[in-house]
Amino acid sequence: MITSYALRYFVVHRDWAFVGGSPRTRRGFTIIEVLVTIGVIGVLIAIVVLALGSAKAHAGQVMSLSHARGVAMSMQAYAETFGQWPFAKAGESTPGASSTFPSELMVVPTWPPGSIAGTSDHWSLARLWPGLVARVAPWEENIDTWMSPGLRPVSLYTSPGHPFVSFNISYIYSNSFVGSPRLWSESSGADESLIAATTPSMVEFPSNKVLVWDGDLAYLPRAPAVVDGFFNHVTPMAFVDQHAEALLPQGATPGVANPLNHGSDRRLHNTPAGVLGRDY
Repeated sequence: MITSYALRYFVVHRDWAFVGGSPRTRRGFTIIEVLVTIGVIGVLIAIVVLALGSAKAHAGQVMSLSHARGVAMSMQAYAETFGQWPFAKAGESTPGASSTFPSELMVVPTWPPGSIAGTSDHWSLARLWPGLVARVAPWEENIDTWMSPGLRPVSLYTSPGHPFVSFNISYIYSNSFVGSPRLWSESSGADESLIAATTPSMVEFPSNKVLVWDGDLAYLPRAPAVVDGFFNHVTPMAFVDQHAEALLPQGATPGVANPLNHGSDRRLHNTPAGVLGRDY
């Protein structure tokens, strides 16, 4: 007769086998099981990293949209104060800029204080616009929002103990606002008089005409491919009516050749009919 004690003695537990009264552990993992486990963990880590990267990029895009809208509001304040969109022309006096430069140059103040930029390329106001807008939106209060999220100023040492901080202005101002609408018509010629200021009242479709856009997209983990002069990626941009959207630049209305800028027909800059036209 087998006693209850003997029955207990021969019970096989899920984790332990009692043989002769001595416990023995269950066998360990095989190499294949270990490799499969490591592979699964690797896939999970990749998914998490991708999700975190996407979340970071989305947050950067939201912040860039806010920056673009802020720039548009500053430009609107400038336009309301001076009766025109930010504009400068060679030979004209720009407050804060030196008058010692040749008259054929357009000269605007830059940052840090005391720095100025002189150029014969009138269309470079696309990134030099802060030299004008700073009259209503001071550099020191706005410089951080004039750079794409993730972009940082670069310190350059011109001499021992005298660093120069270079700021890359990310938000690009459309060339449409510094030329007469007639410049972007089929009958236009290379008439320098068509380089002219435009006014808010001239914009016929304020919710369809882009004023500025993020030209750096610094918040992305890697720079996208460039197609037709733009990153092939949705880009934060602000319109004349102050609303901001992230849109694909390649989806904008095809541009018209600008005879005063080497025939450039880049979208957003060379909108058909300039400020009278639509980009989207």
